[in-house]
Amino acid sequence: MADHPTSQAEGDVLDDAGGPLAGLLADAAGFGGGDRVLDAGFRAAAGITHGPGTLGGVIVQQPDLCSESAEDLFRAVHRVLHPGGVLVAADAVPLDGRHAARIRGLAGWGSLVPDGWGDRRAWAERLGEAGFVDVEVRGLSGDDHGPLVGSLRRRLRAWAGRHLPADALDGMAEFEASTEYVLVRAVKPVDPESPELVRDPFTAYSEIRERTRMVRAAMTGVEPFWMVTRYDDAKTVLSDPRFVVNAANVPGMADTASRIEQFQLASGIAPEHVEYSRASLSSLDGADHHRLRRLVSQAFTPRRVAGLRPRVEEITERLLDRLPEVAEDGVVDLLMHFATPLPLTVICELVGVPEDERNRFRAAVWDWMIGSGSGGGAGGARRRVRRETAFDYVRGLVERRRARPENDLASALIRVHDEDGDRLSDGELVYTILSLVVAGYHTTTHFITNGTAALLTHPDQLALLRERPELMPRAVEELLRWCNPVLGAHFRYATEDLDVGGRPVRKGEPVMPIVPGANYDPRVFDGPDRLDLTRDGGRDHESHLSFGHGLHYCLGAALARQEGAVAFEALLRRFPDLALAVDPGDLKHGSDHFWRLLSLPVRISAGRAE
Repeated sequence: MADHPTSQAEGDVLDDAGGPLAGLLADAAGFGGGDRVLDAGFRAAAGITHGPGTLGGVIVQQPDLCSESAEDLFRAVHRVLHPGGVLVAADAVPLDGRHAARIRGLAGWGSLVPDGWGDRRAWAERLGEAGFVDVEVRGLSGDDHGPLVGSLRRRLRAWAGRHLPADALDGMAEFEASTEYVLVRAVKPVDPESPELVRDPFTAYSEIRERTRMVRAAMTGVEPFWMVTRYDDAKTVLSDPRFVVNAANVPGMADTASRIEQFQLASGIAPEHVEYSRASLSSLDGADHHRLRRLVSQAFTPRRVAGLRPRVEEITERLLDRLPEVAEDGVVDLLMHFATPLPLTVICELVGVPEDERNRFRAAVWDWMIGSGSGGGAGGARRRVRRETAFDYVRGLVERRRARPENDLASALIRVHDEDGDRLSDGELVYTILSLVVAGYHTTTHFITNGTAALLTHPDQLALLRERPELMPRAVEELLRWCNPVLGAHFRYATEDLDVGGRPVRKGEPVMPIVPGANYDPRVFDGPDRLDLTRDGGRDHESHLSFGHGLHYCLGAALARQEGAVAFEALLRRFPDLALAVDPGDLKHGSDHFWRLLSLPVRISAGRAE
């Protein structure tokens, strides 16, 4: 039914769910407790004046879901809801087309009955355009919702008495006999690309975690999914065998949409390359995952990683030697000249990328990754050509190593593939090599820069670490918890209906564990916002979830820890006067799905310090 502006001061507008009707609507819509809920009544968009993200729910009545004014109203409601907040709209709609015509024939009612009145598909489209997901429309039968329907009718009569002419009021009984009430419920999802989450995901996800332990989320080109933000829930999702990482492995639901593939396609990755990702360790379950992980894990055993330390230290010292040479007025970008080349050199040597090809390979890999989270469109189309270079390079490397094998991981994997193709397919061979390089340097690069920035902005902790270098192992773990670059773990899909933290998850639904939400959970970590290099884990010595948990625990965790420890120790030893060259507030972060600095300008001492 068409809506009409009304004064904010009218008695039927009950702020913060103060009236009985609001309570009935909240119960019918399944609102949780503790949230501020605005009962907006018949209020138009201009009457929704609360601040952005301040409400957990908004209830509106008679919004005429197909009108242009309703579009404005929905956008206004979307603005004031916090992520996970709910819009509830109750509207009277005609029982059918014949009853709609009857209402139009009533004196004074013709202008109040718009075209498309009661078109539920159009409602969902309008709400989707406003940014809502999980739109649900259901009838309110008198038997099941008698008190609610009665309250809605009384409110409508009161409104009609103030706004309709006398002859229209004569048709009120006919109007009621020709209509039914429907309840529309829609959710404002978390948007991982929103400015507040890009700017400070640790605070933003902590706020979400304390409001609700599970929340709906959506991204451009990606269908809605669940996020879990509490430590225990995230750990459950990561380790419970009732969850799988490959959507196609949900029993009886092989056509379940893969959210990671939707994300890759939306980021501009060519469809033929998305297919390669299905062969990655992070996308395999069961026997396939065990088979590939056992092959690759031989390169990351504790003994092998420990044996790499002298080479990691050598590379680190060489890079630090060069910092004064590339510095301008004593200032150097630590991301470009140290944090990137250190893990990249280590993983390229381990995999088998020749030194004279690493800059080319790094550029190809970066072009492949740079679009992540930035959407498709023309920019995505331009990037597709460059992204293919990364796969072409790996295929070329495979052919060269096949002809002239060396003592590296690529040669070992090629040998397994050629001797027993059942153990390693063509796609698995190419994508495993590529993903090892990406995982082996991208996250470690940004961990080193994030950790260095954290130390330089916490002088008390920096001084403590200089005074007590034996704290380095704990310092690495705390920095991994406090400023880890990974924000979301790989999607998991429920293989049956189950509960997570008391909330139902239906079979086939995707769930993403949120790493900073878990790592900052005060139920596990005392004073989680505080950087404390003496921290010995959390509750019962629980570890952070920065490397995941369960069967898909990060293979390269030991190498990443070692590279971080070597980098921090050498950097602080060699440059005792190391300091940020800009105000901390001027450090810029990328807008993709990693917590990463775009640069880290630091001031180093003029001379070399030992």
